Amino acid sequence: MSTGDLSFPIHPDDNNRWVKLSREMQWGELEEIYKRKVDPRSLHPDNTCRAVLAALVIKYRLALGNGETIRLISENPYMQYFLGNDNYAAAINLRPHTLDRVKQNFTKEEWYVFKRVLLKGVSSQAIQPKASEQERPRPAETDKSPADPAAVTEHSSSHSHHHHHRHHHHRQKKREERKKKRVERKLKKLGKNMYTYFLVFIFLGVLTAGIIILMSQIDLKDKRLIEREKKAGIRR
Repeated sequence: MSTGDLSFPIHPDDNNRWVKLSREMQWGELEEIYKRKVDPRSLHPDNTCRAVLAALVIKYRLALGNGETIRLISENPYMQYFLGNDNYAAAINLRPHTLDRVKQNFTKEEWYVFKRVLLKGVSSQAIQPKASEQERPRPAETDKSPADPAAVTEHSSSHSHHHHHRHHHHRQKKREERKKKRVERKLKKLGKNMYTYFLVFIFLGVLTAGIIILMSQIDLKDKRLIEREKKAGIRR
């Protein structure tokens, strides 16, 4: 029997973290959001909502890439139990591109909200955002919990407004920076030209002065030569 054909029943260990998480997850609410956004016909028919959502939780909890996530799941019986499988199978139907296809059904703002809802479904405690996420604008407070499926749409609208404002401000700032750089380049070029003109002016001034001095010396020598010739004629 090849490794790909390996299969056996999973006997869950209550102390295993993936077994514990599988019982703490709010699968019903998460699957409701998933079904509203993702067309099941776009995925493999054997990829259930539970399996895809669980794979995404594993990916983001362990900070893995798509390929490494699928590889770990294929090697770990408890992760497969987390996906909702009663039997371990070395060959699974999930593919790395499946996780990307799910993400493509959401806008950028909707995915940001859904990702946090997905992670908060892991336990009763809120997952603390990373340092890079703490600087993001927060959605307006509502009476609904972020885990409420209807709240995803409201939070997405707020994120969209903030994102549009930030994008407009960013473009305006970029335009101002480009304009400032163009002015600086022109001033720099003008400065170089003025410096070149100044050097040419100095050179011409020195050259003219040299010519005048040289002509003066020649004229002085001619006068002295004429005076000598006059004096020599008088003596004769």
